[in-house]
Amino acid sequence: GLLGTRSMPLTTDLQRIRTALDRDRAWSAYAIGDLDPQNLRNCSWHAPPAEPDALVLLYRGFEPPILFAIGEQHLLSPVFAEIGAATVSLQLLPEAADALRPAYTATDIRPMWRMTVSATAFRPAAADDITALDLSHTPAVAALFADGHEGGDAPPFYRPSMLAGGSFRGIWEGEDLVAVAGT
Repeated sequence: GLLGTRSMPLTTDLQRIRTALDRDRAWSAYAIGDLDPQNLRNCSWHAPPAEPDALVLLYRGFEPPILFAIGEQHLLSPVFAEIGAATVSLQLLPEAADALRPAYTATDIRPMWRMTVSATAFRPAAADDITALDLSHTPAVAALFADGHEGGDAPPFYRPSMLAGGSFRGIWEGEDLVAVAGT
């Protein structure tokens, strides 16, 4: 390309971003969540003009920032060199890992399982013992996650302020919070 041009320029076209993410909703679930106005301010979306299937997100709401990508390896590699973040937490499909070089060296690789259910296959579970969590439950969630830190099972991308959104649920055994789920 020409000196000073970006191979995958910034985009704010939310329809284009949504269309690219919708091509693989299971893989893109977290990035779709980042389209929420509260998260969007932390996002830098990169998309090549002529390649609607490729998209890179740098989400700066955590430290290190999260780098999410979808698309062909040859389209991703140039943008990784343009990101400008020394260290990132990756969310990449295994086939895209080679695109990181030479900009990044992957370390501490951990697979992530994505679970999905279709609208036709969904069956509601009994919710009798499930409690909606809010900011008042911050100490209980912190205690549960502290226990998970010892075994390496604590969630890497959690902030107590997320409890204010109303999407977290918990299961209690007596006074102990034993399970948490949320978005």
